[in-house]
Amino acid sequence: MSSDNEYNFPFRTNYELRIVFVWLAIGLLCYLCPFVFDVPRNVYHIFTVITCGIGLIIGRKGIEIYIRKSRLKGYKLSFLDPHSNDSLALFGITDKEVIKNVKKRR
Repeated sequence: MSSDNEYNFPFRTNYELRIVFVWLAIGLLCYLCPFVFDVPRNVYHIFTVITCGIGLIIGRKGIEIYIRKSRLKGYKLSFLDPHSNDSLALFGITDKEVIKNVKKRR
């Protein structure tokens, strides 16, 4: 990877969402097979339900990532500096000894 942040959430490609589409496409092919070929209809329809279920269970995270990414659109991306006083106060760290040790370890 060219950058440490390339795989982080806002930059990463949503492969989980692609999994949903692959499993749903497999389910669609299984549903259409009995209409094209002379195969048992019930078996392929059950397999269609199973593949769509697998796609939704495995790809659930991809849908969540898609929703989160769509909520981030329009906002400027920024990172926290773990050594700034504002960041430490944001997480409830107000002890002067702890702040001094954190700043010393930079």
